[in-house]
Amino acid sequence: MTSKVYKVTLTLPDLAAAHAEQEVRVETTSWTTAIKLACDEISRRPHVRGKHIKSAKLFFSQVGTSDNLPAEKKTKPAKKAKASAAQGALFDK
Repeated sequence: MTSKVYKVTLTLPDLAAAHAEQEVRVETTSWTTAIKLACDEISRRPHVRGKHIKSAKLFFSQVGTSDNLPAEKKTKPAKKAKASAAQGALFDK
């Protein structure tokens, strides 16, 4: 089964303004698991952990599937430059 990529945004009005909005992307097969994984990850963050949260707004959307994600670019190893005979002549004495 193809995994789906979800973007989950959690707004926590009880935190300071800089930390009030938390966003995470998760890859899973169902939206219920996506919400659980996202909330678990957000609750582990240091500026959220240990705070008393009274309310939150949760927004989530499906961004795509794992098939649509760009594959890692394969880079070719750099070609070694051939040293010319003149370069080596400076050090051969």
